[in-house]
Amino acid sequence: MIRMTRFPQIPSRLALLAPLAVLVAACGSAPNAPAGTSTGSAGSEASPVVASGQVSTGSAGSDAAAGAASAQASTGSAGSDASEGAASVQAPTGPPDSDASPDSGASPAAEAPAPSLGSASTFAVLGASTVTCANLSAVTGNVGVSPGTAITGFDPGCTITGTIHAGDAVAAQAQADLAIAYGALSAVACQHNLTGQDLGGQTLAPGVYCFDTTAGLTGALTLDGGGDSNATWIFQIGTAITTGSSSSVVMAGSGTPGNVFWHVGSSATIAIGAAFQGNILASASITLVSGSSLVGRALALNAAVTSDDNAVSLPQ
Repeated sequence: MIRMTRFPQIPSRLALLAPLAVLVAACGSAPNAPAGTSTGSAGSEASPVVASGQVSTGSAGSDAAAGAASAQASTGSAGSDASEGAASVQAPTGPPDSDASPDSGASPAAEAPAPSLGSASTFAVLGASTVTCANLSAVTGNVGVSPGTAITGFDPGCTITGTIHAGDAVAAQAQADLAIAYGALSAVACQHNLTGQDLGGQTLAPGVYCFDTTAGLTGALTLDGGGDSNATWIFQIGTAITTGSSSSVVMAGSGTPGNVFWHVGSSATIAIGAAFQGNILASASITLVSGSSLVGRALALNAAVTSDDNAVSLPQ
């Protein structure tokens, strides 16, 4: 009887071992199967176990499958995060090179172009209020005044090779063009500040030179064009310029007085015996003292031009 009661229990106990065998077989085949395939097999093998009432064993199989899937998902995320990180490290390498290019080297300041004088270029002397000539001065070029109308001393006292325009439309247009040129010179950036220095004894290359207030010339100033006949000099003077007696401006190296511009904030005084060169554009008055000469132009924007025994001629 004992044998008869035990034999029937053997098949049921073997049946309990069957699901475990299935799990062992599934786990054993997982390393050799592609990722994702083994997880599905384990789940499909576990489903009969759930049907036979072994719920806990089946749950373990499904939990194992979920864990495998979660681990695979985490691995994928980590891979994608790593690749994104690599991309983010390489991305900035382009922009710094382009940003750095402007700092690769500073270019020298470009030479300022000569401003156009327009119709004022035909005038050797142009005033706003009056033009006065005395003591046998000689002027080569037009003489004009506007908006004033008074021009005194010419013929027979002073001689002129040109035309007199006293308050006419030609003089008015010349004054308008002079104002434009004066403004253009005001806008040019200073390259060399010579405030406090005397221009005498210096040799200057083409460029833009400025004085915060007054400028003085004692002795000789040499302007060397370095072989360039188009070389330009611009002098921006905050208030007045005054030369010493017998001082001079000397052109060298193919430089020409027509490309020299004296932008004067108030008045210009060319002293006795001085030999001056260039275009004087003064906001106020211009005075040519006895015995001085000017190769260039005396152009006063708001006041008078006075000449006394001088030689004034347009630059060639």
